[in-house]
Amino acid sequence: MNPPLFDLSLLPHPQRPYPTGIDLRVQGHWLGRTLRLRYQLQGPGTETLRWPAAQPPGPADGLWQHTCFEAFVGSAVVDAYQEFNFSPSGQWAHYHFAAERVRNPVAERAAPDATPTTACDRTTPQHVWLDASIDTTHWPQHPNGWTLGLSAVLETTDGATSHWALHHPQPQPDFHHPAARAWRLTPPLP
Repeated sequence: MNPPLFDLSLLPHPQRPYPTGIDLRVQGHWLGRTLRLRYQLQGPGTETLRWPAAQPPGPADGLWQHTCFEAFVGSAVVDAYQEFNFSPSGQWAHYHFAAERVRNPVAERAAPDATPTTACDRTTPQHVWLDASIDTTHWPQHPNGWTLGLSAVLETTDGATSHWALHHPQPQPDFHHPAARAWRLTPPLP
């Protein structure tokens, strides 16, 4: 396999309690027009996490209320962006926004089916990964590529949640903030 397009660490939000002893990284690869993401958690802190029960794969709302991995994709020149949620349960969500936290139901209904695929392995308690694949064929094209925000919500067995991201631009966790999309994602070569 080729070296990853990126291999990035997610950091816990400093103002919220979070389990210690966790290293959370995300690797990205292109496979044609498909963006493949691997979220990897390692360390003894992963044993304190609560994992959603397995569900039939499909769309679901509210995944971010429990352990969930996320990707936000936008542009540096327009306000619109997309949000993807990937649950270890096998469920997922895909939302379109016209501006920060302003859902765009017209774009969601008009968008071609872009069902992401996911797989999760929790067989080793101190090393957990979730793979997500997103077809980018119908993403809006931008001359400088896309801006990407990678994040996660981790729920512990006592019900507390921590918020992890590439960059935390606000005093409170805010994955939707434009500055949270801190990575420039270049399109794959044709």
